Amino acid sequence: MGASPGQEASIELATIYEISKILSSSLDLNKTAREVLGVLSSHLKMRRGMVSLVQGSGELHVVEATGMSAEAVLRGRFRKGEGITGKILQTGMPMVVPDVAKEPLFLNRTGSRSLAEGQVVAFIGVPIKVGRETIGVVSVDREVNNQPMNFEADVRFLAMVANLIGQTARLHQNVAAEREEMMQQQQRLQKELQGKYRLENVIGHSKR
Repeated sequence: MGASPGQEASIELATIYEISKILSSSLDLNKTAREVLGVLSSHLKMRRGMVSLVQGSGELHVVEATGMSAEAVLRGRFRKGEGITGKILQTGMPMVVPDVAKEPLFLNRTGSRSLAEGQVVAFIGVPIKVGRETIGVVSVDREVNNQPMNFEADVRFLAMVANLIGQTARLHQNVAAEREEMMQQQQRLQKELQGKYRLENVIGHSKR
């Protein structure tokens, strides 16, 4: 017997609160993303979660995941528009695949899904955005057990999670930019001081 709508709302609210605490505890995005996926798995039974972020090359790489090996994570790389995950990056819109076994665009790039006979697994992915720019994707699997699934609720909830991750990523970018600016200022000052304060400019001269 499933939880009532009121109970589900209460669980989601508590989960969002816990996720917000995790993301505000550290600027290490990989560490906090791993902990967030753990919360989604334990609280909401969302399986095989992934956080993928755009790299300098423009490719989308899985940076943290639950329910798969380290080797599978390394295989999780997508170009913009490639497969379902790449399309989420390209369009900046959520996507739901009710049955991954019946979706030709679903690549299973990580190779981590091995479906049993008659097992139905749904895939839900939402974009991570900083402003209007899509910088990544949060995705999870849902096992469908012959019951109507409210994917809209899942998408809405994951969008809140992605928004929190996006805010953390923006803060991380701002801190990194400020650090870079401070280092450049320090280098400029060092060059200026080297020119002004040579040894001959420091030694004084008296009549004696």
